[in-house]
Amino acid sequence: MSREIIELGDYKIELLEEVELIHFADRKKLFEKEKEWIENLPSVNKQVPIRSEDEKKELFKKYLEDNKEYFLEWQRNYYQEHKEERKTYREEYYRINRESILAKDKIYRDAHRDTKSENNRNYRVENKEKIEAQRRQLYTCEVCGKCIMKASKSVHERSSFHTRFLSG
Repeated sequence: MSREIIELGDYKIELLEEVELIHFADRKKLFEKEKEWIENLPSVNKQVPIRSEDEKKELFKKYLEDNKEYFLEWQRNYYQEHKEERKTYREEYYRINRESILAKDKIYRDAHRDTKSENNRNYRVENKEKIEAQRRQLYTCEVCGKCIMKASKSVHERSSFHTRFLSG
């Protein structure tokens, strides 16, 4: 934007304050003064000198919010283009680190056994009707054609009626 203004010749440069630079250490004070003028007056300058870490974080956060769609699209494209590479990497990583992954999983399961069982119990209590409706759903066996409830599927597959169809 400032380039276009300068190319059109539609600008005016004014000396706001003259500062004498005695030591190199005074440069910080000079930059702080420049920042103050940029923030308090309308200006084409957008690059503010000497930003605090909080200011940098806030600017970066705003940048991500303003360009959210672009980054989401970029992530989708990257994921699609590198799907096989990522899969191969994960498989290789698991193959190399299998023992340590399984050990960490076991430690986690042991540490959270009570919490997990409590969560499962709560879920079953809160969703009792939904679970029962799923269990009562009818299922037609692909082998013998018998219509049974989903809850009885494993018992049916071991039944003599079903095994006769499997054997012949």
